[in-house]
Amino acid sequence: MSRLAAAVVIAVGLSQTLVHAQSAVFTVGAEPAEVYMSPSTGSAVVGAARVGAVLEVKRELGSWIAIAWSGARDGEAFVHLSRGSLTRRAVPSDRAAASVSTAPVVERQAASEPSRADQNIGQQRSPLPPVYVTPPHVIGLGLRMGGLWPGGFGASGRMWHDALGLQLSISRQAMTNPLGTERLTSVRIDPSVLYHVPDQVGDYLWVRPYVGSGVSLYRHTLHSGTSIVPLPSDDGVSVQGFGGAEMTFAGAPAVAVSVDLGYRWNKTSVPGFDLTGPTLSFAGHWYVK
Repeated sequence: MSRLAAAVVIAVGLSQTLVHAQSAVFTVGAEPAEVYMSPSTGSAVVGAARVGAVLEVKRELGSWIAIAWSGARDGEAFVHLSRGSLTRRAVPSDRAAASVSTAPVVERQAASEPSRADQNIGQQRSPLPPVYVTPPHVIGLGLRMGGLWPGGFGASGRMWHDALGLQLSISRQAMTNPLGTERLTSVRIDPSVLYHVPDQVGDYLWVRPYVGSGVSLYRHTLHSGTSIVPLPSDDGVSVQGFGGAEMTFAGAPAVAVSVDLGYRWNKTSVPGFDLTGPTLSFAGHWYVK
């Protein structure tokens, strides 16, 4: 009997969950809303949503929302929140699709034949203020500065896929001991794995916070001030962890700058030089995709 009662309770709970699913929808206001290829008024307009259209929200990006749009890249396009109102409500699961209006939307026709709805948009309202926000970056190449010691320079590459990223940097650094009698040079190859938390998207700035960890393949070479012959080199592997943020600004949407603060653990030591400690790095990447 108790098993039957438990089954009834579970069934009722599941039925309520299925009947009342949370859904976010966007209702177009008193004037048609432009639909953009990316969350930026500088991107291409792929169509328009008519007055009163109720659009299903796939995700929210600051002052923009992403909606399903068959004429856009990857089936996703963007509408500015100022073009209507955003609401969250419980929608019966078997009617969720029906609650999203598809009739009040107009997809862009060929460039040589603009639709009448698109022509009316420009006549009925003033354009949005300039917004310079770039779509999510994928592959970037650039330069890196800093590290365990100040003054290190190198090359860096970064690739993102959803919330995960890969980073590879090659750098060279040099340090002189307090007595000034010896100099240590270090050449490093640093592969790392990144994970970014939700992006912070504004009208003029795109910020992507992240954390990362990886190994560092290094070669340390000690040079003596009394000899022109380098001392024996030391090859090894160290471990590092870091956190930072990547930022894209208004004037250069394909360029992102980032700042990392972390810590590096080195298994070996060189007398007179501290190889374990906090790291500070700056990088700039040009995203080719």
